Amino acid sequence: MKTKSEFRKKFSIEGLRTQRLARVFEDRDLTVKPAEGSMTVAELLAHIIASRNFLRGVFGEETPTTELFKIPVASESASSLRRELASSWRAILNALDATDDHLLAQKISPFGPDWEMSRMEMAELMLEHEIHHRGQLSVYARVAGKIPPDMYAPVTEEVLED
Repeated sequence: MKTKSEFRKKFSIEGLRTQRLARVFEDRDLTVKPAEGSMTVAELLAHIIASRNFLRGVFGEETPTTELFKIPVASESASSLRRELASSWRAILNALDATDDHLLAQKISPFGPDWEMSRMEMAELMLEHEIHHRGQLSVYARVAGKIPPDMYAPVTEEVLED
């Protein structure tokens, strides 16, 4: 299991990578999807934001539930989605900073008893979930005729500026 500081560093970098990828999309790209039955770009970005709300709850809620996924997300424009993505990144870092190691070791099971794990293990799972969806967004970018940015190049907080 990662330490709080290790997770913070990893989430910081991976969240900024997601933000950098989100910057390639324009308003006209929000309805793009690779196939019937797939989410659109807007829906996928909104899903990442909602997933981050759940992750924030893993750090800050007494009993996080899947209801935390059901937040309204402003998805009327690419810039509003990027703002919400940046805001959710900051909210997670703030919630993590306010959480102590004792709480991070606490077992929770918001997805049911078969999924019991520590809050830190759940956080790692949710970060993997975001990375998975970022991979999907890379495909969506190509479908939209964009070139996705290099995911492993250094990244800074300037990608949060819209």
